[in-house]
Amino acid sequence: MARPATDTAPCAEPGETTPEERQRVVEALRRIRQAGGKVTLRELHRLAALPQPVVLRCVRHLERAGAVRVEQMEHDPLAGEVVLL
Repeated sequence: MARPATDTAPCAEPGETTPEERQRVVEALRRIRQAGGKVTLRELHRLAALPQPVVLRCVRHLERAGAVRVEQMEHDPLAGEVVLL
């Protein structure tokens, strides 16, 4: 069962993300939304063509900025759906 939460992106290694990396994540989310699809944290790194730890940091940054929401799955943090707001 999905449950909305705040700041729910799984913890990634500490570090900063670049504006270019965040833009790649946002563009991947836009493509998915335009196609009428859904994407999980587990899948997003392939669509953004970035390493998974980088995508997790980007999602956390975007979530804190209010640009995305992660609908967390209770038993599998990477199965949470990422929604562009």
